[in-house]
Amino acid sequence: MIATVGGINTMWITACLFGLSFLAIGALRLEGIGKPHHATRPDGLVSGVVEGMRFVWNLRCYGRSG
Repeated sequence: MIATVGGINTMWITACLFGLSFLAIGALRLEGIGKPHHATRPDGLVSGVVEGMRFVWNLRCYGRSG
């Protein structure tokens, strides 16, 4: 891209695309995310981290079979 549009323009294009990706991720809503109800929160830090890791691991991803 640098050879095509130049160094400065490449940096501007990269910055604009980063901004667009930031907005797209901000608009993304996944089922089951957000602050849990107080009664369903984990008791401690370690159990909260384990629950969070379990949630992330079980998300359906493109490219990951299972």
